[in-house]
Amino acid sequence: MTVDDGPGLRARLLRDDLAPTFTRWRVTLPPGSAMPTRAHSWNGVLVLVEQGSLEVECIAGGRQTFKRGDLLALGWLPLRTLHNPGPSPTMLLAMRRAGHDSMSNSHRSWHVLQVTGAKTEETRQRRIGKSVAILREGRARCR
Repeated sequence: MTVDDGPGLRARLLRDDLAPTFTRWRVTLPPGSAMPTRAHSWNGVLVLVEQGSLEVECIAGGRQTFKRGDLLALGWLPLRTLHNPGPSPTMLLAMRRAGHDSMSNSHRSWHVLQVTGAKTEETRQRRIGKSVAILREGRARCR
């Protein structure tokens, strides 16, 4: 889907007075770069290509290129990597409902079991701290 440059959905995505029920962030891909990713990271997210072009590579190896103004729902695709094939930075505007949980059930269960499986209060507190630190870093769990 391509979003026109006039008023409408694109203008609503870009406006400053975004409702507090939504979160918005920007992702910049330098020229020639690639960002490994997975669909669950983009669940419930609308992505607008603000600048440059974005090449989406799926797990089976297929690729599709999107240009400025294209609106994507990456959570529906079997993603492998996002590429910037162009000579200038690609800028993406991403938006989802605030509090939308993109973590998979297995990762969520891992954190719960780490905490509930502790035998002492000291271990439980240490594991809670560790889980909070991991989640703040944007990781799903320990490697």
